[in-house]
Amino acid sequence: IEAAAIACKNAPPEAQQLSTDRQKIEVAESVIKGIEQTTEVQRTEALVSFIKSLESGIREEIRLRSQDVIAEISSDIQDMWATLHPDEAIEHVELYAPEGVDKAIDIGLTFHGVQQNSPRLTLSEGYRNSLGLAIFLALAKREEDNDRPLFLDDVVVSLDRQHRGMIGELLERDFSGRQVLMLTHDRQWYTELRHQLDSKRWGFKALLPYE
Repeated sequence: IEAAAIACKNAPPEAQQLSTDRQKIEVAESVIKGIEQTTEVQRTEALVSFIKSLESGIREEIRLRSQDVIAEISSDIQDMWATLHPDEAIEHVELYAPEGVDKAIDIGLTFHGVQQNSPRLTLSEGYRNSLGLAIFLALAKREEDNDRPLFLDDVVVSLDRQHRGMIGELLERDFSGRQVLMLTHDRQWYTELRHQLDSKRWGFKALLPYE
């Protein structure tokens, strides 16, 4: 063991040089690998940055398009609301996207001159149902080019006689070219509609016990 230890200490210069050169080669290989890894990391970071920029652009485009669509629907809602509730103190009914909330739409309006961010605590049941009808019809109006039928089932449950008549006027004005099927349990409204709507374009059928 002692002889081996002495022999190792007195190794020929060539062997020592080979060991040193081997260490240099290993360092060089690690440096090259490090450069390749750094380049790959930079490429990955650039790709991630591009994807984020692309996502941001798409989200902004969706946001702007959504605002345009919401504005168009709100315009129809306001027009229909004005027809259903003429000369009333509820105005500027519109849809809007709340700030800081993702994927949400709420309803705003002016109630007796006071801006309301939501009608849930302000409007009566009749007004809320009327507002829901206006929103539904505004959305349905956007599908008029697809010629899809429109179904209305007992939409006058909580509306008085005056406002019921406005529904017939609204349907006659904005949906005379669409196939509309209305169902009602209210015999009085059924009778009023028969007199209000043009019998040449509207058909009526009473089921028992009305017959």
